[in-house]
Amino acid sequence: MKRILATGLTALISAQASAGSITYEAPTSIVVAEPTMGMGSGSWIIPLVIISVLALAIAKKSGQ
Repeated sequence: MKRILATGLTALISAQASAGSITYEAPTSIVVAEPTMGMGSGSWIIPLVIISVLALAIAKKSGQ
């Protein structure tokens, strides 16, 4: 009789412990928007450097 009572009590406790994970609701994801830079992404720097180097090379050749 004690074994039946202990088995029933164990089954009841384990059923209640697993019931908490069934009703768990995951939190919603939070999206944080980063502020944009005033000058854009900065991808304009590379073409500007290339144009500057070409302009200096042309100016140096025409000045010889």
